[in-house]
Formats: sequence, structure tokens, C-alpha cells
Amino acid sequence: MTKRILLATDLSANSAFAAKWASNYAKLSGAQVVLAHIIEVSIPNWLRDAYTALEDDDQRQKLETRIHEWYHTHTGERAAEVKLAGGSIDSQLNTMVEGDDISLLVLARSGKSGLSKLLAGSTAQMMVANPPCPVVVVHPDHTGLDNASKIAVATDLTESAEKAISEAALMSTLVGGHLDIIHAAKFSASDIEDENVPENLRKESLQQATDEQMHKIIGTHSAELTDVNYTSHIIHAGPVDAVTQFAEDKNIDMVFVGNAAHYNMVTNVFGRVSVKLTQMLPCTVLVVPPDVAAAE
Repeated sequence: MTKRILLATDLSANSAFAAKWASNYAKLSGAQVVLAHIIEVSIPNWLRDAYTALEDDDQRQKLETRIHEWYHTHTGERAAEVKLAGGSIDSQLNTMVEGDDISLLVLARSGKSGLSKLLAGSTAQMMVANPPCPVVVVHPDHTGLDNASKIAVATDLTESAEKAISEAALMSTLVGGHLDIIHAAKFSASDIEDENVPENLRKESLQQATDEQMHKIIGTHSAELTDVNYTSHIIHAGPVDAVTQFAEDKNIDMVFVGNAAHYNMVTNVFGRVSVKLTQMLPCTVLVVPPDVAAAE
């Protein structure tokens, strides 16, 4: 069965970058691109009578044609289908993903920045916080996918992060690019509470335990990594800062992140690492949900 990827677009300049990434991925993987355009409930849309396009057949056809032409203009390719809906963007995207066997959701990076972005939120943040499937947030400077692509995966050595390693290995195999596997954590000798053990030995024990766990995790993915040129890294620093700095220093094109299964309203908006990385990273980000099915 041909994979279908859903590209959410508001026909903006940011969405055009996401379209280029989706088109490049479709060419490599043989996937079909489905375009999603949601007319959000808002006063501006109400004033310009935007919802009529959802009710009038002629206007609906004109809007679908416009969206098809927009995609072709920016990619030179044809999409398989256009899906129109009205209402909450995140709710409608969830419905489309669940109802149409979508394997990947592609979003543009928000045009907002700083505190206003954190407080006001964005479609990308909402979908990354609780992804219905693997979600790509495309950075405008990193839309290409080829054998020069530099891919990284951030792992906290948990099950959800393991699934991100699987997806990153598959992408690296697909494009032929280099893969960096990163574990970043801030800990100290005080994390081992046995005061009878000297501090230097506690640090060595933590380092050894982390090295062993990283080796074990990579070993479980040995088959997927067979044809991948990869390097593993253990960085003693906070994960968001460490992964962001690594991506900047190495000019990484794409970072894969596993999303934790547990969340609440506070961590969903402010504390989740995947959300923070989506905000901070200077590259494209792919967030893998904890319950994603094993990739074919």
C-alpha cells in the first residue's frame, strides 16, 4: 500500500517551504502527498465569508484548484488530493490523520517567535505536543533530502526514543546521509547517593552506566543501522541546550525526537522536550509518538 503524507497548508510563504520538503520526501519514498487546508474559526474568516467555500460546490472546486496550483507552483509536482475542512486546525488534522491512514504529517514552522510564540502557541506546537502520527516541522533553511543531508536523533534511552532511532535510521538509509545519535543529560556524582563511594568513582560509574546503556540501545537497532554511517555521542548537559548547540555546530539538517507517552496541561505546553526542541532547533524536526507502529 502506498504511504500517504498529509501536508497542512495555509498557502503562506512558510507553508511553501513545508511543501518543498514534502515533495522531496515523496520522490524518495514513493509516498502520495495529500494537501490539507483548514478554514479556522475566526472573525477575519467570518468577515470575508471564507466558510462559503465549504458549502458551495463551485467555490469549493475553485479553492481546491487554487491549492493544487499552489503546490505545483512551489514544487513542480502534483498532489494526490486536497482535503478541505472548517473549524479547529489541530482537531481537524487529527481527524484527517486518523481517518485516512496518514503515515506522516508535515507542518510549516510558525512565523511567531519568542514569548509570543510560547504563550499564543501554534499549530506546530499543538501537534508536536500530542502527535497523532510522526510529525515533521519544516525549517525554511532545511527542506532538502539527499546524500549530503546530516541527520541526528536525540535519545533519552527510553522506549519512545528508541522508536525515534528506528525512524532516523530509516530516513538515513533512504537519503544516504550521516546519522548522529545523541544522548544528552545533566547529572552529577550526587545522583548516586552512596556516600561511601568516592565522588570520582561515582562519576565513573555514571559514565560507565550511560555508555553501556547507549551501547545496548544501538545494539537493538543493529539491523536498521547496518547500512548507515552513524556516530554516537554522550553529552553531559541539559538535553534542549545540548541538542540545539550540537545542531548548530554540526549544521544538522534534521533532528528526530521521541515523544514521551505521559503528559499533562503544564508539560504539554511548557515543559515537554519535543516542544522546546521544535521551538529552539535551527533545523527541521521530526517528532515520533510513543505508539507509532513499526515502520515498513
